[in-house]
Amino acid sequence: MIRNGLFGTNFEAKLFLSILGIIISLYDWKKNKRKDYPIVFLYGSLFWFAVEFIIQLQGTRDITSATLFGTIIPMWFAALLRGISEGGLIALMGLLFGDRIFKKTYVKGGSKIITRIVFIVFLILMVISSLSQALPYKDINGDVASRRLMFDSGAMIAFTLLFAFIIFWIYKADKPAKLRSLYMFLVMVVASGIWTLAEVFANTRWVELGTARAPFIVEFLVLSFDVIIEIALLYVPFFAIPYLFGLIKKK
Repeated sequence: MIRNGLFGTNFEAKLFLSILGIIISLYDWKKNKRKDYPIVFLYGSLFWFAVEFIIQLQGTRDITSATLFGTIIPMWFAALLRGISEGGLIALMGLLFGDRIFKKTYVKGGSKIITRIVFIVFLILMVISSLSQALPYKDINGDVASRRLMFDSGAMIAFTLLFAFIIFWIYKADKPAKLRSLYMFLVMVVASGIWTLAEVFANTRWVELGTARAPFIVEFLVLSFDVIIEIALLYVPFFAIPYLFGLIKKK
């Protein structure tokens, strides 16, 4: 899996998104007197930081040196910013929009229509951001921002454990919790799917087999796997695990 362009190198944006996630979490905590969002944001950030740090140590992800405001930052700090902006924040936004777009009793007040408009605006801004840093061509087998091995043994073990946990979650959780996780999942599929398409059109995301670009059907299946499994489904436990441990109160 290849990522290129500003998404792989712009750590100023990752810092901004990390701060945004903290603000949203604390605001909801204060307004709604609950810790759902801070907990999901924290779990997602810490877990994804660990993932990013480990795959860099193992060489599963090959990345260029990370810089913040022109200064090279340590690998662990780069992994932390990735963990927060690409893990915790995405899980938080999935739960936030899922709660409001499919609103039942998870939030008070507000309008579904307004929330859906805000979500659409969010998607549009995300697409504009991707297309604004488009490259003239896909640098196949070139010097890119990040190159990650998709299906190594560690990843396969993780996916097996994930599916086992999801089955356990479906059996164990009550209906409101399962619905919240389903809505969270659907929002992340839509958002990450649209973002991935924008990145592909911007020539900043693609799949390689060896030193060549993967055939269309292979690339489509791998990118779909990334969106549905590696992002949306993998992030559901950031809500499910603290819920099972009683850290998120039942509605």
